Order: sequence, then C-alpha cells, then structure tokens
Amino acid sequence: MFVNNVSLGLYAMIVRTEGYRENKPMTAWHVLPSVLGPRAAPVDLRFTGPDGREHAGFQLILASNGPYRLTADRRLGSREGMDLGILGIFAAKAGEGEDLPAFAGAWWTGQADPSRGWLQWVAAEFEVRSGGPIAAGVDGEALVFDSPLQLRSLPGALRVRVAAFSGSHSTA
Repeated sequence: MFVNNVSLGLYAMIVRTEGYRENKPMTAWHVLPSVLGPRAAPVDLRFTGPDGREHAGFQLILASNGPYRLTADRRLGSREGMDLGILGIFAAKAGEGEDLPAFAGAWWTGQADPSRGWLQWVAAEFEVRSGGPIAAGVDGEALVFDSPLQLRSLPGALRVRVAAFSGSHSTA
C-alpha cells in the first residue's frame, strides 16, 4: 500500500543510500553517476507504456496516486486529488551519447523530447517487471519487492478523519 507515490530506479537507489536522511542533495549527487554516468549499469525495469509497446532502460519511474501536474521544466507540481481512482505515471530515460543532450534540453524547457526519453500517462493499473527484486521508494521509504510489481489505485482505501473546527478557541 502507498498513499503518495512509488519511485523506481534512480530515486529508489538514492533513498536506499546510507546518509540519505541526513543530507539528501549530497547523497543524490553521489548516486547520479552510478545511474546516469558512462559506466552505469542499465536499470532492469520493463513495462508496457501508454502506446502498448514494451519499454526498458528507463532510469526513473514514478507512479503516483492521482496524476501530478508538471511545471514548464517538468518538475512535479500539484495534483487535483489523490482520490481519483487513477495512477499518474512518469518514466524518464536520459539516454546516452547524442540522446542525453536532447533529453536534458527537452526536460529543462518542457518541450517535446526528440530522444523519446519521457513518457507520461494515467492508468488504473501499472505493472513493472525485472529479472530480480525491484528496489522502490514508497512514500519516501526504501523497500524491495519481487517482480512483477503490480500497482493499482484503490479509491477510498484510506479513511482520513479531520477534527471538527468550532471557530472559537481560548488562549490561557
């Protein structure tokens, strides 16, 4: 179960790294070369995309409860709600060689990605496959799952109680 989102690939590796909680930016900086650098091992995550085709080699996959809106430079922004009954799914592949600058430029400007390294869609269910266990950041916590990892939205599965507000309060 997750409330907010499940991250696979890059962010899952960052969250699992010792020292992450104490210094998130520095930890991310140290992990990036192992995922995006010239000696990086391919990330073994496979999924069926919005086009019905099989995809592999994406370094980051994010499934969220309800789709995030993106800012112009593709940073995650707000959501309409988390009770819509759909998953928002992003997958990013920075590529290598000539694809990397095309991906980076498209990412930063929010333009169409000529390298095809960015996918975004919504679905009721989503499955990720791998040849081994799948590391995940689940609502910011490091977990590991067996493959295949099946994600789906369960609207109304979490009940939230909100205290009544009377409008008046006293100070002592």
